[in-house]
Amino acid sequence: MRRLPRKTLKVLGPLALTVLLGGSAYAFMANNNVHQSSAGSGQGTITGYTVSGVTYNLSQYAPDPDHLTSVSFVLTPAPGGKPADQVAVWFNGNKSNVANSAGGECRMIGRPAPNGAENWTCSIGWDQQAQPSLQLDVAAAH
Repeated sequence: MRRLPRKTLKVLGPLALTVLLGGSAYAFMANNNVHQSSAGSGQGTITGYTVSGVTYNLSQYAPDPDHLTSVSFVLTPAPGGKPADQVAVWFNGNKSNVANSAGGECRMIGRPAPNGAENWTCSIGWDQQAQPSLQLDVAAAH
């Protein structure tokens, strides 16, 4: 039986390992499918959804009559899009306080309209004072 020279083994060993690992990675990536969905986060009109009819609900009790207790809005998917099932809100770009559907603070009220529009209400569980420059940020996904 003839043995391969040491130099040949030093070259073929790493080459064979590279081919084996590359083939394995390709096989795993072939099954990595991402399904199409609507998702977006931004200011104003969001790609995938439009936010409208925003209502800020204030505390009715002293000493905080100018503090928010919740925010309500209509979320409409783009034509052909699906209604949202995940929603999050925060104010003035500050993501340290977020109300979201996963935590139960945001919930859809009623059923979606024929165009997919949904009424959402999000409870505000932190001290958020109402002010003229208040910016509402909404993220939504299906």
